[in-house]
Amino acid sequence: MKRLRVIVGICLALLFLASLVACALQPAAVDVARAKCIEQGWPADDLVHAGFHHTSGWLGLGEHQTVDFVVKDTKPLKRVRVTMRRPVYFVAWQAVDCQEQAGGQ
Repeated sequence: MKRLRVIVGICLALLFLASLVACALQPAAVDVARAKCIEQGWPADDLVHAGFHHTSGWLGLGEHQTVDFVVKDTKPLKRVRVTMRRPVYFVAWQAVDCQEQAGGQ
């Protein structure tokens, strides 16, 4: 019985370690948001990262993040806001929505 507990403990520790490695290998939310903006037609060189708002779920489940970019050389100032979600901490961020806002708000 003691041997079984040791084996189960080692297996759980290895699974946890593998999830941490998978989390470290995922691209950052800002990179995924920038890729979504480029996909929507925004030039990559014109996007300046202006901040983010992160909402974390319980134990890394159900995370949400809003990433803001300011578009250079636009009058009036334009801001692109990308809404991101990640169901579990070791899964890659997913861009849910990309909206343009005038006036930099």
